[in-house]
Amino acid sequence: MQSTFKRFGSRVCTAVLCCGLSVATCMGAAQTNATEIGLGEAMRLTISQSPVLVQAQARMAQATARVQQSRSANWPRLSLPVSVSQQEYAESSTLGTLSQQSSVSDYRLGLSASWTLFDGFARRNRNLSAEEAETQSRAAYEDSVRLLMGNVAAAYHAAQLADANLRIAAADETFNRRSLKEAQARFDLGAGSRSESLNFEARANAAASEVLRQRERRTTAQTALAEIMGQVTAALPPGVVLVTEGDGLSLPLSGSNVTDLIIAAMASRPDVRAAKLGIRRSVADVAVAKGERWPQVDLIGSVDGERQDDASFDGEDFGNTVAVSLRYAFSDGGQRRGRISEAQAVVDEREAVLRELSIHVASGVRQALASVAGAGARLALQERNAATVSENRDLTEREYRAGQTSLVRLNEAQRDLTSAQAQLALARVALRQARVRLLVATGEILSVLTQQD
Repeated sequence: MQSTFKRFGSRVCTAVLCCGLSVATCMGAAQTNATEIGLGEAMRLTISQSPVLVQAQARMAQATARVQQSRSANWPRLSLPVSVSQQEYAESSTLGTLSQQSSVSDYRLGLSASWTLFDGFARRNRNLSAEEAETQSRAAYEDSVRLLMGNVAAAYHAAQLADANLRIAAADETFNRRSLKEAQARFDLGAGSRSESLNFEARANAAASEVLRQRERRTTAQTALAEIMGQVTAALPPGVVLVTEGDGLSLPLSGSNVTDLIIAAMASRPDVRAAKLGIRRSVADVAVAKGERWPQVDLIGSVDGERQDDASFDGEDFGNTVAVSLRYAFSDGGQRRGRISEAQAVVDEREAVLRELSIHVASGVRQALASVAGAGARLALQERNAATVSENRDLTEREYRAGQTSLVRLNEAQRDLTSAQAQLALARVALRQARVRLLVATGEILSVLTQQD
């Protein structure tokens, strides 16, 4: 999974560039030339511009910088002390009288170095802790992508559902407007009643009101999607519309066996990997605290030069010092023992967090798999029901026009059709979203994105 995600960046950049070019091409196009984008393209656009991921990338950069800071302790510390001082003697100064000078200039130049030879392996373990924190931040970035893609899918499918409901409401209005026109023509010829025309007019007006409501819902859903995608104006790019059917994203699953899916989730999910890295980091912190039980040995060396009244140093003005320093705290009032106990408690806490996360992952996979199965069964039922209701409405309409059934029956058949179509649209979107939730729950959504080249 980690190697897969390393290819993720380059592939996404290529996909984003292609997608960006297509978006830029259609930005000035008319609606008739609108470019449809699927869920995969929406996800890639989100990865390229979401402020949430920019924040996660900044945290990765911070962790990398902390590794660099920690590794600096492996090298000697060098310093170059330089000083120039001027001292003016008072007229009554004995020192000035003896030296027969009213002032003296003091020049100092040196080079000092110190290097920790041994510190109970605390330095090595600090580096290890920082490196684990860096790797953990990368896993956290991947997890931000995983969760964000789930949010993008939910908003995308909500916008898809709003599109479908708008089309259903528009079709209902068209049917009633056409029926109103036919009823009015029969009334003008004396073959129909005024109440029949009023019935279709009222139903057409109700359908028109529903069209306005669904148009508002679509705008709201698209705005929410654009916000999650990180669009600066909180609106989809001009000329870009969502696909009307499907989602443009292949959603393969590793299998339907729940045990296999849970195992795959524990291996693929970056938050699980981050939790394991957190434990390793805490273990390194315990080792750092235990390192204080050992003495610290430093090698110190310096070259110092001093000259008065003249800054022209020569070799005779310099001296040198070489020393080995050993420091060991025999007693610190229990502070060292307390730090070790605190670090070990952090390890225990993070191990408990990992156990809790494992349970949460297993529960999420089981729930998502159940949702996929349930949504698939409901979709199959709604497809059969929609076909039945559509055939019934068509038969009822023909019978009504032949005078074989009542207006009430036609109204009922049309209401049933509109409701069945809405339920079918909901079932289709619910299955797509359930499959995405399963991919998010198992972590396979990241692999799916890398495969969409």
